[in-house]
Amino acid sequence: MGLIVVFAYYGESVLAVLFFAILLSFMLSPVVQALEYLHIPRAMAALISVVVLLAALYGITAASYNQALIFADNVPKYSQKIRSILQPYQQQAEKLEKTGEAVGEPEPSNVVPVRQVKSWTEVLTHGAGTVTDIVLAASFIPFLERVSEIKLAGPK
Repeated sequence: MGLIVVFAYYGESVLAVLFFAILLSFMLSPVVQALEYLHIPRAMAALISVVVLLAALYGITAASYNQALIFADNVPKYSQKIRSILQPYQQQAEKLEKTGEAVGEPEPSNVVPVRQVKSWTEVLTHGAGTVTDIVLAASFIPFLERVSEIKLAGPK
């Protein structure tokens, strides 16, 4: 068990890439199967589906980048409008602040100092992130085995 925890801790980046690749393969599997139905070889269908996915991601990124540039160009105009709308509220807040300063703060009496103490539950759950990651990853193993059995056995 300890060896698994050490492997998960130090191999987190490799495992993250591996699990992302598995997830991506499950997501692209219907596309590949549809292309195979059109008599395209499986390797070519996988390549086409990955290229189409990357092209879609590139298109979304480029469109988002262009929108961000347009927004950045319009920020000064929007900031001036926002300042003009918020100016009355800012003046009211300054009046309230001056009133509060004029009244002053009451003398603290019956003040109980509070110090922060770490409880034993915080100490026990401090490293729970890695343990949770291991349990989550392990919970997918039976599902993956069942999917491979279904694919190998085929329809009944």
